[in-house]
Amino acid sequence: MLTLGHTLVMGDREYTSHVVRLRVERSVAPGVGRLRARLPFVGDLPAAVGDDVRLDLDSGESAATVFTGQVIGLRHTPGGVDVLAGDASWALAQLRPATTYEGQTAGAVVRALAGDAGASVGALDDGPTLPAYLADGAATGWEHVARLAAWAGADAFVTADGKVTSVGREPVAADVALRWGREVLAVRATEAGVPASAVALAGEGPGPADDRPGAFRFTTGGAPPAPPAAVRYRPGLRASDVAADASTAWVTREATRRRPVELETFLLPALGPGDVLEIQDAPVPVPLLQVRRVEHRVDAAGGRSRVVARAGADADLLGQLGGLLAGAAGALAGAVGGLL
Repeated sequence: MLTLGHTLVMGDREYTSHVVRLRVERSVAPGVGRLRARLPFVGDLPAAVGDDVRLDLDSGESAATVFTGQVIGLRHTPGGVDVLAGDASWALAQLRPATTYEGQTAGAVVRALAGDAGASVGALDDGPTLPAYLADGAATGWEHVARLAAWAGADAFVTADGKVTSVGREPVAADVALRWGREVLAVRATEAGVPASAVALAGEGPGPADDRPGAFRFTTGGAPPAPPAAVRYRPGLRASDVAADASTAWVTREATRRRPVELETFLLPALGPGDVLEIQDAPVPVPLLQVRRVEHRVDAAGGRSRVVARAGADADLLGQLGGLLAGAAGALAGAVGGLL
């Protein structure tokens, strides 16, 4: 019989046997990392909003840190105290920036936004160099990070030790091998067809010299693509190559988004966003998967992990999505053609 264990650190206190239940969520941006814990304290709890938090979980077979953040709320009830904590993604989600970055890579802007939120950073892909990027208050800092990562063909998330990370990775080799009936208790895989229309990302930049003052043009070649390719304008995409790369990234992201897989497993503390999984002996066809969201739960019934993942981009689906963008300008079509 496996014995579950946990260590919840808040401020200078450790709780190893007091916690009634735990739930931890971590996901790829724009999802926000949270921890919820119920402690059987009545009255004052020796913790305060703003205290540092760390949670270590032990499944009986493996142990790992699963969350690092800060207390963001305390709820006192007759049954105990509910502790709510957020990681660096929560800190960035509270930030409403108002800064323009000129000639910076997407990774450099992510690093600057994380610094403004007081968050540490881990590995960051540089991504494209943006002529100008306005991080305005219409979106939160974490939403800007998600957008910048997507333009770079990467995924942004917060690691278990609390660092903002943005990396692009193809699921070609598994980090973790799970077996149906051993770690994996349930699996559901979905395959969706190609959408009715595609999205061509574009910026708006100054028009040619003979245009009227203040005129704008479509940055990938002078005119938007014809239906079924819709145009999504983003002011930060002010160069043709940047807009083309962002549209190429959309094709890959959309192809993977249409092949989601959900898993219910025994507690897997070391599993987190970005990890690549292999499911052995599954009752349904399941290719290599990349984790998008993981939720760990520990209570009187035991420990479980719920995983939301995506399969790698299918070549046929990539081809169909690329075909929807065939009406785009030459720079965009060339970029998509290079991908396929």
